[in-house]
Amino acid sequence: MFPNVQDVLSLTDRCVIGLGLKHIPSYPVSPTSLLPTLSADVSKYMRLIKLAMYFFHTSKPTLPLFPANMRKNNWLPPDNEISLHLKVDKYHDTILRNITQHLHAHHPITPSATDVKILAHLKALSKRTDIVIRAADKNLGPVVMLTEQYNKMCMQILSDTATYAAVDNHNPNDLHASLRIILAKHKHLYSFNYDDETLSPMAKSLLQLENDPKLRIPVLYVNPKMHKLDPNNPDYESVKGRPIVNNDNSATVHSSMCTHNYLLPIRKHLPNICTN
Repeated sequence: MFPNVQDVLSLTDRCVIGLGLKHIPSYPVSPTSLLPTLSADVSKYMRLIKLAMYFFHTSKPTLPLFPANMRKNNWLPPDNEISLHLKVDKYHDTILRNITQHLHAHHPITPSATDVKILAHLKALSKRTDIVIRAADKNLGPVVMLTEQYNKMCMQILSDTATYAAVDNHNPNDLHASLRIILAKHKHLYSFNYDDETLSPMAKSLLQLENDPKLRIPVLYVNPKMHKLDPNNPDYESVKGRPIVNNDNSATVHSSMCTHNYLLPIRKHLPNICTN
């Protein structure tokens, strides 16, 4: 906790934050409310088993280097092995029946009076705009600082023009337009030729979030490097941060995954200085 933050926090707030992960309060939940999510997860897993059984006899299948399309796909293989599929379906029904029985038999989780107060304080703290609560780098616990201090830490990182460049256009769909041009240049945009408007499998993968409501620009956040602070002469204003970019649902997330998949086989052929 930065020293000047203590002036804007109550004693209770400081105690709650000081708990960190030493005490995780119980959250009120009804076990039966988990049934739809658990049932969907089990069904997805059983579908993967059927797909594995169907493609088991193919000779050494090679996975594409571009990420799978995450749009909803419920295709099921034909029942070539009816007896095996019936066994999978029976196992599936047994799992769902056991889950349902256990959830209905379990009592609702009710937090204690102390946990209720802790949750209320955490909720109130999360809505405050004058402070920022971040996880310290190296998982050293929560860090609380004033918003202006956190913004300064972020801007110090972003002001490094050798690494970051300011852009005027923040429309993520424009990045997809640029990606279409790149794919077309290397003849990977369409499946066959430019007269056919069917996108290639790679284009479908890399452009799958195009015009999607979930599409957004990546979000940067910073975890303070508190382990670099000198305990004998702490200078909180000089604390650096580790920049982390949340790429989920961004225009470059699938392109990054594709680049990673292409570079991964090459990595083992590159020299390194790590010996163990």
